[in-house]
Amino acid sequence: MCLLPILKIRSVWVTAIIDAIVLVVLFVPWVYVFVFRPLNLQIIERKRVEDALRLANAEIDKVNCQLETALLASKEYAVFLEIAKGEIEENAVELSHQATHDALTGLPNRHYFEQHLSKLIKSASGKKLRSLAVLFIDLDNFKMVNDTLGHKAGDALLVDTAARLSSCLREGDILARMDGDEFTILLDNINSKDAPAKVAQRILEQISMPYEIVGSRLVIGASIGVSICPDNATDVVGLLKFADAAMYKAKEMGRNNCQFFSDEISQANMTRIEMEQDLRLAIERDMLKVYYQPIVDIKTMQIAGAEALLRWDHPEKGMISPGMFIPVAEETGLILQMGKLVLETACKQCRSWHDMGYDDFEMSVNVSPIQLSDIGFVSEVDEALSQVGLPPGSLKIEVTETTLAKNENDELDVLGILKSLGVSICLDDFGVGFSSLSRLNKLPISHLKIDGYFIRNCDQNQNDRAMTESIIVMAHNLGMRVTAEWVEDQEQMATIRSLDCDYAQGYLISPALAADAFESFLKDWSASQQSRDAA
Repeated sequence: MCLLPILKIRSVWVTAIIDAIVLVVLFVPWVYVFVFRPLNLQIIERKRVEDALRLANAEIDKVNCQLETALLASKEYAVFLEIAKGEIEENAVELSHQATHDALTGLPNRHYFEQHLSKLIKSASGKKLRSLAVLFIDLDNFKMVNDTLGHKAGDALLVDTAARLSSCLREGDILARMDGDEFTILLDNINSKDAPAKVAQRILEQISMPYEIVGSRLVIGASIGVSICPDNATDVVGLLKFADAAMYKAKEMGRNNCQFFSDEISQANMTRIEMEQDLRLAIERDMLKVYYQPIVDIKTMQIAGAEALLRWDHPEKGMISPGMFIPVAEETGLILQMGKLVLETACKQCRSWHDMGYDDFEMSVNVSPIQLSDIGFVSEVDEALSQVGLPPGSLKIEVTETTLAKNENDELDVLGILKSLGVSICLDDFGVGFSSLSRLNKLPISHLKIDGYFIRNCDQNQNDRAMTESIIVMAHNLGMRVTAEWVEDQEQMATIRSLDCDYAQGYLISPALAADAFESFLKDWSASQQSRDAA
């Protein structure tokens, strides 16, 4: 039984009990107790139930509201998921397309081409290998378009070329852009070499038609190499490698033609691979040596300097011509390492000969276009000079006329910087590079070297003599010095002397010599010249 708080009303105490109400009235000294009859419990219970129901209904309404909100949210979420799923699928398709296609032309890329070719080869595994042809296509002189008209024109040319190539194919053939201006074509189920030969011929005809690019009319060509599966190879790497090798053979054959891979090309390719391996080993084992060919001042007949030339004495094959290993070095990038070796060695040797009393001695070093394109070349030259304390004016950088004829602005900038440092710039092989005479005075050069083709017959052929004389006069008018190379007999020396040429270089004076042999030659020449002067 639960007691309620006791109330005091004046002198009367009242106590309430749940089942009944009892009044206790206290009058001292008497106590009177009044007991009332119980309340109607049904009314109280009903009220209690009604209140509970109201609370329960309120909770139910609250829950229903929450359920409706959750249901609405779930429907919205389901719609969101459906939209997101669609976007993800679209993005996945787009990403997949981007991963397997070229952004510029829309053609399949190298990855797609190699995967597709691999699937076709594997599909015939265990059966008779299907006949496939891979065509490797490289545009001739594409770089010139970029250099003269800009990269936008180059891109437009690639897009047009992709369309032309596509028009030459059968249904089911695969055309891909591998890289730059290189494209590949996969011809499936060919019966003979006639099919790829016909496709190649259509391509050559299409590519040779004039292009209209950014308001200019262009005519280019293409070199195409073809490899056949299973005749040449039965794997992706082999087929692409052999088609690439055949394409380079097409370039060697004059460009704008098609060549099929053959045993002859294979042998040449193997020779090149062997040459590269041997060259890497030669660099690693310090087997490459710098030789020096003297250059004489024609007026005084004193040794004015030397040209540093790289020589390779192979332990089994003997002396290997630079004409064989320098192109390989340029293709593989080894020329950068080799060029640095020549530069540092030549500067050090020149400093040594200065210390011996040959203060006016100049050292000429040939530089490849790849070296000129290297961002660190200027620093490399500056470091080679400063390490040995060689005056910049004692170093002469030689570049071929063909290199500058390409009009590579970056390379010209590099030569300009070198000239500002005091280094002399010599234009080598002048006369056969077809450079424009109108821009000759704009080049940062101080020296011309006449190509030996003119010197060889200048004493017998009037045209060669006239050409040689014209070059000398022009160079002198532009404030340049002139060297004649390939001087091999006294008649040639007499002729170039009569034409007022400044310097001579060739076998008449001496072939290229190792450093110690050159030093002996230098002493002997100086001694003999003093004897002649005294006489």
